[in-house]
Amino acid sequence: MKRYISILILLLLPVFSLAQSDTDKDQQDLYSLLFVRKLPEAKIFIDSRFLKSESRSRQIIGYVYLILYYKINDEQDGNDQLLKTLQKAQDIAKETGNEIDEAYVEYANTIYYQKINKWDLYIKSLQKSISIFKKRPHENFMLTLLYYSKLMNTEANPLENRNVTDYTLALKYALQSKNKFLISSGYNFLGGFYAYQNNTAKKYKDSAITAFNQSLKIAQQVQNSYVSKKLQFFYYTNIGSIYTNDREYSKALANYNKGLQLYNNDKDKFYLWSLFNNIGYTYALMQDNNLALKYYLKAESMNADKQITDKYKVKLYLNISEAYEKLRMLDKALEYEKKCKETIIALDKRLYDDNSKSLDTFYQTEQEKNILKEKNIAYKKYEMWYISAIISTVLGLILLFFTLDYRKKLNKRTTSLLESEKEKLHMENELSIMKQEQLQRQALATSIQLQHKNTFINELKVNMPKDKKLNHLLKDEQLIDNNFNTIRDIIQETHPNFFKRLNELAKNRLTNLDLKYAAYIYLNMDNMQISTALKVDPKTVSVTKYRLKQKLGVGKGQDLNTFIRTMKY
Repeated sequence: MKRYISILILLLLPVFSLAQSDTDKDQQDLYSLLFVRKLPEAKIFIDSRFLKSESRSRQIIGYVYLILYYKINDEQDGNDQLLKTLQKAQDIAKETGNEIDEAYVEYANTIYYQKINKWDLYIKSLQKSISIFKKRPHENFMLTLLYYSKLMNTEANPLENRNVTDYTLALKYALQSKNKFLISSGYNFLGGFYAYQNNTAKKYKDSAITAFNQSLKIAQQVQNSYVSKKLQFFYYTNIGSIYTNDREYSKALANYNKGLQLYNNDKDKFYLWSLFNNIGYTYALMQDNNLALKYYLKAESMNADKQITDKYKVKLYLNISEAYEKLRMLDKALEYEKKCKETIIALDKRLYDDNSKSLDTFYQTEQEKNILKEKNIAYKKYEMWYISAIISTVLGLILLFFTLDYRKKLNKRTTSLLESEKEKLHMENELSIMKQEQLQRQALATSIQLQHKNTFINELKVNMPKDKKLNHLLKDEQLIDNNFNTIRDIIQETHPNFFKRLNELAKNRLTNLDLKYAAYIYLNMDNMQISTALKVDPKTVSVTKYRLKQKLGVGKGQDLNTFIRTMKY
């Protein structure tokens, strides 16, 4: 049974933080703080540089780092805090609608799903985050961390197998990010992959050592001394493990001791605990059980540290029990074997309780999401209805506005036309009155002229001797002067249809005398003027006008004079 602790698996335990871009110094500095587990400083950095930022996208990144902080710190209520923080990030991402924010939230989801062992959801969120970041330039830093997360969870995730493509892609993005920290880690991961293969095929040993050596070379170039020292520590631990597997124990111990010199005073006890366990395991293989037990017990003295979980304690207790058994200290061997079993039971119970609680919280959250989703669907339906109603109302108002405006313009135009028509009619009426007055004057003048001629002719008849030929000529002259042609022509100049309309109303029953009367009435001549013009008695005029009224069909209550003057031609 392999009971030494591989540093590779825990190499980047805190590598759940993200950089929004390859040039985001704040993210890279925060990443370094979490990597070397300077948690108080990291918490202050998260608050000051991210959560208090005015940028909502920046706040999301801060919450992602805060989720990582809770995971690393592993406090008693860490799961609840982690979930609440995740929900805050999700809410802001929905608010911004920014795809890159969604990518960060999906990565935060992987931390939570990993915590509750929901590996199918973990893979789904991881792939979605990777697909988004691949579309963006200058996100190699981010893509490197995503692949590192995938590589670190290969052993824990039953749905994933070790795949050299993932290791080479991780290294590719690390090199493109130009971050020496990530590049050194990338070579360390690749070396770990070959070292794992070396357990079954010795040909991978050289590839593993080459990758680890490159990792050391880059680690020595990292400016942050804490990060540089920790990366070099990983190198010596992992290269020592290769020599342990190949039973080159002296080389293994030499590298382990170099690691101790780098890391002996570091407060991060987990890696020192791992190194003591590995040294003890190497001495056990060398059959030096006393030295093996010595280093195992050094590791056990650090078990109180919360980074040393029950999973790792089980391996250590098995190693200690085996060492005591080989030293013939059976009581101690049984004691640690019992501790091992108790720890396994406690571990199973804790995992069960944690998973149950996390799953309850998860399903409760999912239920709340579903309820919210249903509400959103209902809201969207109402929203569409309201939008349609508003659009219809607006269109109706616009149509009403244009209709009213059109009617207003039409009414204005109609009013203008009516005013023009009214003015035209008024002018025509005045012109007609003027023409009637003119015609009346002409008719009177003609009538006076006729009267004068008739008087003159009558005097000639009396004073001159009787001559038949002369009398005949005078009679013809009088008839000609009495002819109605002159007055008729005057009226027809103004109203060509005047006499035609009279005949239509009287059904062609009018005589020439009737037409004369109508003409004189049209010219606004009274009975005396008509009697003078026609040389008839005024009573005759009244009688003739009465008959004319009957022929024209004028009612009893109507005035003949008004009827003729206002008649439509």
